[in-house]
Parts: sequence; structure tokens; C-alpha cells
Amino acid sequence: MTEFNKEFHKYIEAWSGGFGSSEGDIYIKEIEEAVNNSTTIFQEFMNNNENKGINYLKGDVAEYWHAETLKINSWIKGDKSVFANVPRNRGTVDVSYGDTGNHFDSQLKFYKNAKETAKAISNPKFDGLEKIVPKDQLDEVKSHALKLSARNADIRPSQALQYEHTAKNVSDSLNVNRSSSTPLTEHEAKQLAIDLKEKKYDPHKYGLDTHSLIKFSDIARKSGEVAFNAVLISTVIKAGPYFYEMLVESVNTGEIDLDNIRKMGVEVASDATWNGLRAGIASFITISCKSGLFGEVMINVSPIVIGAATVMAVNSIKNGVLLYKGEITQSEYAERCIRDTVIISFGVFGTIAGQALIPIPILGGLIGNFIGGLMGTVIYQQGNKLILAIAIEKGWTFFNFVDQDYIVPEYVLQRAGYHLFETKSFQTESFYISSFSKISFQTNSIDIIPLKRGIVGINKIGYTL
Repeated sequence: MTEFNKEFHKYIEAWSGGFGSSEGDIYIKEIEEAVNNSTTIFQEFMNNNENKGINYLKGDVAEYWHAETLKINSWIKGDKSVFANVPRNRGTVDVSYGDTGNHFDSQLKFYKNAKETAKAISNPKFDGLEKIVPKDQLDEVKSHALKLSARNADIRPSQALQYEHTAKNVSDSLNVNRSSSTPLTEHEAKQLAIDLKEKKYDPHKYGLDTHSLIKFSDIARKSGEVAFNAVLISTVIKAGPYFYEMLVESVNTGEIDLDNIRKMGVEVASDATWNGLRAGIASFITISCKSGLFGEVMINVSPIVIGAATVMAVNSIKNGVLLYKGEITQSEYAERCIRDTVIISFGVFGTIAGQALIPIPILGGLIGNFIGGLMGTVIYQQGNKLILAIAIEKGWTFFNFVDQDYIVPEYVLQRAGYHLFETKSFQTESFYISSFSKISFQTNSIDIIPLKRGIVGINKIGYTL
């Protein structure tokens, strides 16, 4: 692999962590924005209806509650095509909702008890509509509807059918695909109307915050989506240099090496899997922190820190496996960890900054990551030179980052007159007196070989001329 490819792969690793944490941060912000929009809509409704009594307002507020919580939940579930509107006209439809492939109309009734609610929601003019009632009355509404259906079967068969429809289809929430509104009790609807009217509404009191709304199953689903997208994107991006090399080779030789294509596919797939893992973990941690599921202290943690820490942690595990298998030395392991710390940190910062400055999906993050990675590489290289210079002068190892070798090189020992024992070249020879001759000693054959400490390998300091 060329040096360019090595650096290119390192940039993509940093990009995957930044991509995952950025996507997780955006996910939280979208949900928070949906909650803030619901607050604005609730308040605007109340500003236009302050003269109504609470018992009337609770039903009207429930309409907006179900419409807005359905939209909030659609953002949580990733169903961004879901819509919900409250017509507020004199028609029979209280909430109109659905998605690109479905459309539903519903009627809501929030009376003081289940029997009154069952009667009101079963009016024939609501035929064909979805029927929504308070959560605490749902079971009783079904029970009363069944009784009323049996009672009216002979005297009012058409009304009996409406009661039967209520018993079978009534619900306490609006539902579209994976998304659903939050059920509301009659008491909660009444209290909600009171709080809005008295300007005391707090969404946290009613569970409209990321900590209450987002479940770990939602985080796992979103992180899985991010990981899958990272695999696809990194596969396409990382295959670029390989295709370029194969194109140059095919032009020069006139042939395409199928074995190289196979090797490329295995390597790209392996790297893409690791990138997906980095992005998925970074997204999971970011969402968990930002939603408050990991405690109040972690809410304000920077996505940049999460992205960088995730990539470095995954890379440390990957390099640790190589160290355990003996494929790299302890010094190489330390060098890789420090290198990742610098380059990946700058790369992740560049990914998030680039996405903010260039709000084009993926492109802004890639450009920012490339620039940040270049900065990190330059800083690491200069810092590495400084560390090696100090190591040469002081003999430090910097926690095994530098290997200090104090063995005198063989060529120096040979020039000093030492005969080195080499098992591969050792052969026995017969000794003959007749072949013995003496060699005169010459003083001018003495050489003085000054040695100094210098770089003799990757992060390795030893004796050199």
C-alpha cells in the first residue's frame, strides 16, 4: 500500500467517527426542534381561545397534543414523511394525518367519563373516521360501546353498528407505520389546558423532552442506520484510490489483474466494516449523552470529543489484537495510538466543522475531514521529530513510544577487529602447519570510529556513525 493510501485510510477513519457523532447530534437537535415547535403551536392556539372554558379547551388541546406528539415521534422513529394537521373547522375531522402512502382522518372525544365519551364518539356522522379517546377511559369505552351496541341492535340497528365499530376500533393514539402519538388521560388534557391558559406550560412536565421520549431501542435503530450509511459511503470512497491504481496498471500493461480486484474487495470490505463500527458507536454514545440517558453531566459533552474518542478506542482495540498476535511491537503499538490521537482528533474536528460550514450532506464533512487530517498529520510529524530529538539527547523512551537500542552495530564491531560468530556461515577447516604464515603488525591500521546516537528504525534510537 502506498503512503498516500495509508494517509487516505487514516482520514476516512477519522471521518467515520465524526460522521457518526455528527449524525447523532443532528438527530437530537431535530427532535428538540420538533418539541419546541409543538410548544409554539400549543401557545398560539391558547392565545386565540383564552375565552373558552377548560372543559371545552381540554378536547381542543387534545387534538393538538396528538397531532404534535405524532410528528415528534415520527422524528424519533425516522419516519420523516409523516404529517399531522388540525383543521379547526366546523367539519367532523379533528386531526388529519398520514404519510406519503396513507391518509387518515380522526375524531377525538374527551368527556368526563367513559360512558359519555363512548356515546359521543359513536355518533353516526363520525362514520369512517378513526376514533381517539382518553387513555384512562379506553377499556371502559370499549365495554360501554359493546353494551350499547347490544341494547340498540333491535331498535336502532344503524346506531348499534356505530357502537360496534367503536368497540372494535377505538384507540388512545394516532398510528402511522412505526410512529404513534402519545396517549393522554382526561385529567392530563384538562391540566394541560389549565397550564396553557395560565401561561405555566412546561413540556418537561408532560414528558416532552429527549430524556423521556427517546428509548435505547430508538438509539440502537438510529445508530444502526448511521453505521450502515458509513459502510456504504466509506466503501465507495476508499475504493477510489484502488480503482485509480488499477486503471493506471491496465493502461500500462493492457491487462486487468483479477487477483488484485479480489484483494481490493476483501481489504475495502474489511476497512468499511470497521468504519461502520466506529460511526455506529459514536452515534450511539452521542445520542445517549445528548438525550440525557447518561446523566445530566454528559448532556453538554462535545460531539467532536465523542467522535475522536470512539475512533481512538476502536483503533486501540484493533491495534491491541495485532500486538497480541505479535504482528506489531509494543513500540509500534504506542506510536499508532499517539498518531491516532493527533490525526484523528483534527480529522473529526474538521468533519464536524466542515459539515457546519458546508451544509451539503457528506461533502462538507469529507472536505473538513481532509483539511483537518492534513493539519493533524503535519503537527504529528513535527511533534514526532521533536520527540525523537529529545530521545536522542536524553535517552528517554516516552512510555515505550521510542525504543532505545544500546547494542553496538555489527559493522562497527567488525571494523574494530571482532570476529562475529554466524551459525549459517560456520564451517570446519583442517589445520595445516605448512599453510601457517605470520602477518606483520602495522600501527597505521588503527581506526578511530566515533559513534553517536541517531535514528536506526521506526521510532528506534541506536548507535550510528
